[in-house]
Amino acid sequence: MLVFGDFEKDANKVTKLDGTGAPAGWGSAFKIDRLINHIGGWKGQLTSTEIPDEALLTLVGKTVYVLSYKQKEPKNDKYPYMTYQVVAAEQEKKGGVFMDGGDWLREFFEDQVVKGKVKNYAG
Repeated sequence: MLVFGDFEKDANKVTKLDGTGAPAGWGSAFKIDRLINHIGGWKGQLTSTEIPDEALLTLVGKTVYVLSYKQKEPKNDKYPYMTYQVVAAEQEKKGGVFMDGGDWLREFFEDQVVKGKVKNYAG
């Protein structure tokens, strides 16, 4: 599983740092924030642009749902599927009620497709 993103950047495409040297914001790396903080339960603070080992270790033994979807125009015919970058825990909360994480992820993905946020979905 590959989950990636960039921390918040300034106008010159340089990662914005706070006074401690940590990223000022998650930017498109919000997916990593969701993975280590929501699913992993890590409560630490970043002190640099590297994800600490202790944050990654919180994921050991956890169930993580991922979703693959068929692309409209794959760049390589060998790989017509993409892995959606948002992941889900074993149980997710929606409207104050817990539901299966796989069902939550599917519904979330479908909602993002309707909103036009998933550009390369074949449908």
